[in-house]
Amino acid sequence: MAVIAPLRAVFFNTDSVGDLSTVVTPPYDVLNASEARLLQAANKYNMVRLDLPKEIGSEQFSTDRYARAAETFKGWMRGGILVKDFEHCLYYCETHYSLADGTDHVRKGFIALAELHEFSEKIIKPHEKTYSSVISDRLRLMEHCKAQFSQVFSLYSDRDNSVIGLLQGEKGEVHSSVHDSIGCKHTLYRVNNSEVIDTICRIFKEKPLYIADGHHRYTTALAYRKKMLERGDISSGHPANYVMMYLCPMEDPGLVILPTHRLLQFKGELSAADFYNRFSSYFDIKAYSDDELGKPSGSGMLQSMKKLSSELSVDYSSCVFGVYLPLLDKWFTLQLKKDVLGQGDVLEKGVQDLDVTILSEIIFKNILGVDDKASVNAHRLHFISEIYAAVEQAEQLCDEDNSHSPILFLLNPTTVDQVRTVADARRTMPHKSTFFYPKVITGLIMNHLDEKDTVYTTAP
Repeated sequence: MAVIAPLRAVFFNTDSVGDLSTVVTPPYDVLNASEARLLQAANKYNMVRLDLPKEIGSEQFSTDRYARAAETFKGWMRGGILVKDFEHCLYYCETHYSLADGTDHVRKGFIALAELHEFSEKIIKPHEKTYSSVISDRLRLMEHCKAQFSQVFSLYSDRDNSVIGLLQGEKGEVHSSVHDSIGCKHTLYRVNNSEVIDTICRIFKEKPLYIADGHHRYTTALAYRKKMLERGDISSGHPANYVMMYLCPMEDPGLVILPTHRLLQFKGELSAADFYNRFSSYFDIKAYSDDELGKPSGSGMLQSMKKLSSELSVDYSSCVFGVYLPLLDKWFTLQLKKDVLGQGDVLEKGVQDLDVTILSEIIFKNILGVDDKASVNAHRLHFISEIYAAVEQAEQLCDEDNSHSPILFLLNPTTVDQVRTVADARRTMPHKSTFFYPKVITGLIMNHLDEKDTVYTTAP
């Protein structure tokens, strides 16, 4: 199935750049302009000088941006700011992080090259749609720089934990370690044992890969390979045939998907009576008092949703939403009635059991008459992962716009099994269905697409 390979990674030279925490960044697609400016000011060698897709402070793409990024990358390579590993390795990574509930976790994965396959080959499996405008930007940056600055975050199944077990046995001394801007610790180890690398490469020949995060990065790599093929034949070991991936087992206890809650500014007034009238045909509704939820109410509602979902019988819908109406200061749970999904072709098969699908197709479209894509474009639908920030923003909207009624929908997280099921069915999830936390950091490791550097599918 999948073909993976070791790589000669590119790293920042700490003797030149100093503290690594001042040069690494979150992935480009989660950075806004103000965050990018702060990162740029932190260190003149910060990754935003290479990886930011737009001019800082502007929504317009700039042709000069790609040329400047390429010249910067080449200059940093020539000047020793960036250094390339002298041998092909796999890079084992441990990510230590804490969740809002105070629990500590460690996610274990590794970075390698993965041979590119079209999605139709069913070897690399997506679960999200991609957009041509994003791919065009990323492709121009890759063509100019001939480098991959961020990894594609992918999953594979390994119930025996054989791959991570092999890597842990060979990890040796820490190669690099950094705390990111939200306090997560990323620690990297080089694994250069040729027998271990060969064994791991053989294991993956029996496994498909599931993209968790970075669909646009993967599709960009496909587009880059296509352009290289159009310019002339490229050998099987040509770097354009591969993409840099962070690979994590689906069964890893440190693998976490967080929910992304939705805050909708519903046009007009929504009274309690209107709320019940609209939703009662599809959902069983339960109202909660502050005493039942405790303080803070948002956290209490998440616990109530989790408890209610776990108590539902197999033959009854497990889809449960939390709802907060800040204008009325009221909290509810919505539990989908068991016969709703059986009423004809209500939802597309393969994604009909997803909470995010039910929210989009039944709640937004059928009950509220809202187009979620149009609402996003009109800045009337907001995606917020942190519960306290979501509640605070919902309450702030009460004072800002009297023509709309804020409605906060709280979601349970999508599960890894649901991601696999949707990908296997060759379906795609709605926008913002998964939030794999924490993000894979950008700048700790890079891949130089040097045509002289042959890729080996087993250790050289």
